Amino acid sequence: MSKNNGDKNRWPLGKILAGLMSIILAAGVAIFGFARLDAPEPRVQRHTSSIDENTVIILDDGTILTLSGASRAVVLYSDDERRVELQNGSGYFEVAPQEDRLFVAVAGNTAAQATGAVFEVRRSADDTRVSVVEGSVVITNLAAAADNPLTVATVKSGERLRTDVSGKRLGKKEAFDREVSISWLNGRLAYDGARLADVVADMNRYRSAKIKLTDPSLGELRITASFPTDQTDALLDALSAVYPITVKQGIGRVFLDHAFAN
Repeated sequence: MSKNNGDKNRWPLGKILAGLMSIILAAGVAIFGFARLDAPEPRVQRHTSSIDENTVIILDDGTILTLSGASRAVVLYSDDERRVELQNGSGYFEVAPQEDRLFVAVAGNTAAQATGAVFEVRRSADDTRVSVVEGSVVITNLAAAADNPLTVATVKSGERLRTDVSGKRLGKKEAFDREVSISWLNGRLAYDGARLADVVADMNRYRSAKIKLTDPSLGELRITASFPTDQTDALLDALSAVYPITVKQGIGRVFLDHAFAN
């Protein structure tokens, strides 16, 4: 018996199923590959501390973040990076070690990178200060450009580094006294030869009636003092008694002026 022409053009059912299966598998690989390339958006959390008190936050990875009074931070966690942007004030980071996921604290144009460390970042109108308590932190200027090459510095335990507000220049590393520099963690503000401008900036995080310097040159006056964060008025009284400063009360503000000013 001869076979008809229709049988010659007919595909066996097994070959048809096998072909469909290969197409499905290929499509699945393509979709899976696309899903891996299309990484999910970072998880975003926003944290703000109120005036006159510190706030302790435990992040998803176990890192402990302590914000000083009137500070603000944005947390952006992804599968590849742990990132905290300090937008205002001071943050004390106790970073949970993760070798495969870098931790980055950003303040303006300054980035502090670590896999596991303990350090403070203080952001002010004039500069950013990174003080390392345990481990080591890599500091990078994010404002690098053709005329301002990328600068990197490794800061170790017991060292501090300052950057200018632009983030273009990294300062020199220096030793610091933890009991003085990070005393705000224990409810005190302590200073040993600090600029009055820095002292005022810290005091303003713990009071509603903000302090203002009438002359920027006053900010360079060097101050040595230690006081509880809830007793800033007592320090104002002491300043006028010890230093050539007058304290003038305004509506919702306090003004510091030269003692010889009219």
